Amino acid sequence: MSADPDRLDALLLRVSRSAAIDGGRLDEVYDLVLEAASEGLAVQRVSIWMLGERRAEICCMALLDRTAGSILHEPVTLTRETYPQYFAALDSERALLADDARGDPRTAEFRDAYLDPKGIRSMLDVPIRHRGEMVGIVCCEHVGAMRAWQPDEGRLVAALADVIGRAMTAHALQRSERALRELNQSLERRVADRTRELHEAMDLLTHTRDTLLEREKLAALGGLVAGIAHEVNTPLGVAVTASSTLRERLAEMRTDFANGRLTRASFAAFSEQAEDALTLLASNLDRANRLIRDFKRTAVDQVAGVRDRFVLAEVLESLVTSLRPETKRVPVTPRVECDASLVIDGYAGVIAQIVANLIVNSCRHAFAAHAEPSIQIVVTGDGDRVRLEYADNGHGIAPELQTRVFEPFFTTRRNDGGTGLGLNIVHNLVVGKLGGEISLESRPGEGVRFEIEFPRVMPAVV
Repeated sequence: MSADPDRLDALLLRVSRSAAIDGGRLDEVYDLVLEAASEGLAVQRVSIWMLGERRAEICCMALLDRTAGSILHEPVTLTRETYPQYFAALDSERALLADDARGDPRTAEFRDAYLDPKGIRSMLDVPIRHRGEMVGIVCCEHVGAMRAWQPDEGRLVAALADVIGRAMTAHALQRSERALRELNQSLERRVADRTRELHEAMDLLTHTRDTLLEREKLAALGGLVAGIAHEVNTPLGVAVTASSTLRERLAEMRTDFANGRLTRASFAAFSEQAEDALTLLASNLDRANRLIRDFKRTAVDQVAGVRDRFVLAEVLESLVTSLRPETKRVPVTPRVECDASLVIDGYAGVIAQIVANLIVNSCRHAFAAHAEPSIQIVVTGDGDRVRLEYADNGHGIAPELQTRVFEPFFTTRRNDGGTGLGLNIVHNLVVGKLGGEISLESRPGEGVRFEIEFPRVMPAVV
């Protein structure tokens, strides 16, 4: 039987135009190949088989039986153990043309159980390749007299096997693309979930930080209130004593006057004592008033954050006075050098808090066992810029720690109750509130020097 090459080429062209191939629709392609092979070779049976992962078995994916008049998709499996010669032939990965399938040693194993019962005399098996490897075969079976397979017939089946390989590539690509889409969607969901969790964590951290900063701020304010209360108690105590003494002497004078015992000498003595008591009252009440005024200017302004035009020297002097309960423990008296005419448009409370944090930091960490502690604050104005230099002669900061001192929660005194927020607050206030810059210079044993630059007219704080 001789095949017409032109007819086979036309048949193959028709098959290759099917959208099912590049669409990766394997079941459709299997049916298409089975029909084409059966038509082109005029054989009764055509089947498609796929090798197992270990090449120890081969499974029928689809079978066209012209006698039955249908395409079957019922899986049938052949094993290497049962048909060793056939599988050895498959291992060569070459086309198997068995004109006499019953006598060919490669296919004779099928004679009793398969070939004779089905009336099959000739077999043509062609490898299906996918990504360079043999993955299965297209099997054509001729029923009746022995048939000599023609080269054109072998080429047709080989081309149809390549169509299956092409469809498998498209199917694998679509599966990969689908898996990639699903992975991308999964990743997008995971990224969205992680982003949401990060935002929630950042919100929590921001809230926690703000809470800690506010707590630190209020704790410092609480310490300042306690110190000021102690300082105010002294002049108020003197004033109370003076007023009590004056009240007692006034009661004595009224008694003497009522009884007619008031003399010029006793009245003169009372007048002198009253004048001394009133002077003492006035001076101590004035001292208490200054302490409360300075406290209001420093502490209350820190909380209120009111913008105003103010004389910087007055703010700094008031601050130093209000911090006396802290500084006298060292003891150290901060020295302020600032032009009395330097006026700032901005937030006095912010500057007060910055300098207060620096002073408190020095008092608590810099002067342990120091014989002559000192703190100097020097302010100069240069056009629209202001430079504030703060220096102490304490123990200084080790070089390896200087890059971290402005980090939140960094402290070497955590066991002593340090929170690590003092200098972080300073940095944030300088940069965020003053719109300025801060730098640190320090050598161990030589103290610290902070240089703060900010505009004379501060930016608006939202």
